[in-house]
Amino acid sequence: MQDYQDSKENERVTPVTADAFNKVVKSHIQIQEQLKRLETEFNEKLDNSVNKLQEFIDKNASLVVKDDPYVFEAGDSEFKGQSTTLTEHKSQVRAVAYSKNGRLIASGSSDNTIILYDANTLKCKAVLEGHKSYVMSINFSPDGTLLVSGSYDKTLKLWNT
Repeated sequence: MQDYQDSKENERVTPVTADAFNKVVKSHIQIQEQLKRLETEFNEKLDNSVNKLQEFIDKNASLVVKDDPYVFEAGDSEFKGQSTTLTEHKSQVRAVAYSKNGRLIASGSSDNTIILYDANTLKCKAVLEGHKSYVMSINFSPDGTLLVSGSYDKTLKLWNT
């Protein structure tokens, strides 16, 4: 049986050239800069989405996360002043987004899912599954064809809507 000393002597270490090392460091720095730009862009879009959601709420109807953590209400523009309780999530609603084109409402939850609703009928169109932890933020692309979600599982996911 070999002891640790013998096995260490048999290992072969290939030296890294300074040029190769510098390329790795440069690549690492570029990736970090790109991640920072993406984080900044995501946060700006998230802030914009929150502001638009607040404008919609103030202007049209109630779209609020209720004190009951499993429910959010969305006012139907056809029945302004009335509200409908949407209870598809199995846990707390943590994020809500309204598409710019006015067609979809999305809600993200502690049940690790995103639910897409038809904004006119308030019917569930799809349940998006894929995150391994709480969905903490969601935002639609300007044309409403994509949804980005951020999760406590440290991932961002892009969804076709």
